[in-house]
Amino acid sequence: MIPTRRTCLLGVCIPFLLSAACQTPDIGALRGESCSLASDCEDPNHVCIFTFCHEPCTEDRDCEGAERCVLGTEPGKYVCQLPQFKTCRVDEDCLGSQVCGVGLECRDPCLSASDCTPSQLCAESNECVSTYPGKEIGTVDGTTTSTTTGAATTLGETTSTSASTETTTSLDTTASATTASTSDGDAATSSDAATSSDAATSTSSSENEASTSPGESSEEATSSSGGSDGTATVPYWEPEETSLDWDSMDNPIPLVTTASIYLPTTDSEGDWLEIPVPDAGAEEYLVEVEIIQEFMSQTRVMHRSTVDNSEIGGPNGNLIAEGASETFFVSVSHGTNVLVHVDRSGNSNFGRVTLNVLVTPGSDANEPNNDPSTATELGLDEPITATAQAAYQSSTVEIADDWYVVELAAGPVNVEIDPLPTAGRIQIELRDSSGLVVEDPLYTVEGQFNATLSIDSVEEGTHYVVVQPYGDSHTFSVGTAHPMMVEPYVLTVTQTP
Repeated sequence: MIPTRRTCLLGVCIPFLLSAACQTPDIGALRGESCSLASDCEDPNHVCIFTFCHEPCTEDRDCEGAERCVLGTEPGKYVCQLPQFKTCRVDEDCLGSQVCGVGLECRDPCLSASDCTPSQLCAESNECVSTYPGKEIGTVDGTTTSTTTGAATTLGETTSTSASTETTTSLDTTASATTASTSDGDAATSSDAATSSDAATSTSSSENEASTSPGESSEEATSSSGGSDGTATVPYWEPEETSLDWDSMDNPIPLVTTASIYLPTTDSEGDWLEIPVPDAGAEEYLVEVEIIQEFMSQTRVMHRSTVDNSEIGGPNGNLIAEGASETFFVSVSHGTNVLVHVDRSGNSNFGRVTLNVLVTPGSDANEPNNDPSTATELGLDEPITATAQAAYQSSTVEIADDWYVVELAAGPVNVEIDPLPTAGRIQIELRDSSGLVVEDPLYTVEGQFNATLSIDSVEEGTHYVVVQPYGDSHTFSVGTAHPMMVEPYVLTVTQTP
């Protein structure tokens, strides 16, 4: 919009006079609105680039939020990327010479860091990526890594001689130690950031070794920066040209925090990914898997145990609504890795699928107490808090029972649970010292708030209280974690003299 001007003399506007006695410009264009000249923009500091009003910048930190500083139309002239032109599906969605690149975001193409704005680096995908903390959050290529030697690494890593250490960032978890060069040569450093939960944290190796999966060379690997045991600690990005390499459960993609996979129309097998679960630290672990689909794409997701390749949550998997996101929760025993299979559904469009994973140790401090030999000691009138979380291991093995040992006097006894989990059913038993059930178990019903197993008379001696899921053990749920997985129950045993 070009401002109009009119000339006024003694309060009367005379259009043919050239006097500048008074001029009344129209309201200028705001940032992101169309323009032809810089003077069309309301803010005098804004520039008209790509026919839109932009805020000028020198480097990424000059731009707000996750906006990056991108190339303008003249050498040395940079502008903050407009939010409405950041995400894309094809190159034509981007402004100027930008391409639709990593993370489905518009990026400046490059052959080296000198082709990018200051403080940015050139990834092996030949796209400019930011080294400034927070600018790549929300994209799988949020990790921009380089070494002091400037050696090229894998996709999502960068080539430069100006950055001394790395930034490693994922959608939900961050492990960063960044020291990237700024335009004036000073180093900008961010402190280490912890993961978003108390789940097992990932550590970053100072050697910045690339993590590879079976049958994959270090040049082909797209997840990098491993821990001392070689475990990948940064997101994985699957290039389109290698999208047919992961169609076997024997050669899965390692999924530690975040992965972006590509499912072409020619792929009839889908991709397999493997989520590592620690073999120590807790008896049960809760695995949370978020699936984010592109617009108009639809996938079917299946979960399996690596112990026997058995399906968790049903043999046919779960079909996600077109273009929607979904979250799955799987409760497994320690050391039971989870295989995830993602496949296109029917005639669904090809496209990218992003997976975010979080592995959280169970919160029951009484574990392991799954049999008489590991039973937790329980005193009379001493409430104890636990969870009824069952842990899937294989098609024939689930860790589900909670055993407690208590010394009882002869006479009546009450075994009370208050509260119960808000959903699911629980079975409560009292057994004698030989393990035999003293009286019929108590079975709770859905929605029950509390329950008491009352027995009129028991013999003096050692007894066991056994609490376990009844019916469905709820080791798998969709949308939210099932209450049996996460909600506590409180157990109390009482006797009347």
